[in-house]
Amino acid sequence: MKTLTIEEVRDQLPQLIDDVATGDIIIVSEQGDPVAKITGVGVPTTQVEAKNAFGRWLQENPIPAGTGRSAEDVDRQIAEERDSWD
Repeated sequence: MKTLTIEEVRDQLPQLIDDVATGDIIIVSEQGDPVAKITGVGVPTTQVEAKNAFGRWLQENPIPAGTGRSAEDVDRQIAEERDSWD
C-alpha cells in the first residue's frame, strides 16, 4: 500500500493504474490527510472480501477427494522434517 499526494498521483497515474490492476492499493492524501483510496476493479480490498474470493475460488476448484491428510499425518511429517535437521 502506498500513500501519495494528489500531485504525485497525477504525475504517476499510468504506472499507478498498472500497480492497482495487480493488487496494490493507493491512498491519496491532501495536506497530509487521507482523502481517497484507489484499488483495482475486482481486487479484494478487505480481509472479508479476500476470504469470500478464496471461498468462491475453492468452490470452482475443489480439492480432489482422497488428497487430504489428517492432522496426525501432518504433525508426523513436521516432526520427521525437524528431526532430519539435527
